[in-house]
Amino acid sequence: MGLEKARIVFEEEKKDSALSDKANTDKNASKRIDVMFNPSSLKIKSATKYSDPKPLNTRDEKELQQLEQFLRVENDILTVELFFDTTREGANARDVRSVVKPIIDLAKAPKGGSLPPRLVFAWGDFIFPCVIASIDQSYDYFDSAGQALRATLVITFLGYDPSWKKDDAPTPAVNNEKKDTKIKDGEKPPEVAARTTGDPKDWRTIYKDKGINNPFDRNEIAGA
Repeated sequence: MGLEKARIVFEEEKKDSALSDKANTDKNASKRIDVMFNPSSLKIKSATKYSDPKPLNTRDEKELQQLEQFLRVENDILTVELFFDTTREGANARDVRSVVKPIIDLAKAPKGGSLPPRLVFAWGDFIFPCVIASIDQSYDYFDSAGQALRATLVITFLGYDPSWKKDDAPTPAVNNEKKDTKIKDGEKPPEVAARTTGDPKDWRTIYKDKGINNPFDRNEIAGA
């Protein structure tokens, strides 16, 4: 028995042409793409996001504190390098681009959709629910007709929690009207920005929009 092939599993939407109601969309048609050669390694990156700990631009010594504020746990990132070679098919070898196209298509948002399809990268007991974040393509062997016969894809998969529903996905609290942002007493500028836009580096823009020149002047903040 040979070594099991790694695979990418996804769901393909099917619609009955006689029915136009979106409720009749069938999303249970699972499809899989087996890799041509198993990868030599799986690289996984796990990270936690913190606010910028650099000192703020101020003359007030008390405010030169290097504070790190926990923001969120980032989604795991899986990087896989896959090799494809059609030269073994002999004189009638296919253009390898036709072999890798179904994978590349999974990185694109479907027509009428806002996000690429959710996938599962699986290899033996390793299961990684994900979407494709990026694909680097390399073609390095061609026949006399100019057909590419060998390809290497470096695929970056962004993991997600399959138990989340679309409406349950966590998103930072965003206040599009920065002028309406309320600044709490003693709150640091990066903390205000993280609470407002999700990015602590936005604090300068937020304070500028509120007409505050000195983010550490409590009197100026109170009058904003």
